[in-house]
Amino acid sequence: MRWIRSAPEALPKIGHLTFECHNLKDEMKNLIYRGYLWDYAAMEDGKATKGISDRKNDP
Repeated sequence: MRWIRSAPEALPKIGHLTFECHNLKDEMKNLIYRGYLWDYAAMEDGKATKGISDRKNDP
């Protein structure tokens, strides 16, 4: 029965990590959209699928 008492204490930590993971995912998408990670996103199996792209200008 000890695990029942400890479960609510673990929930905020899990939620906090999930929130940070979503923020990180959104930041990665933003960087890819802006062109900073475009070449990385265009890779398949460690090989580029297209040439080096020009980075988009910051808004």
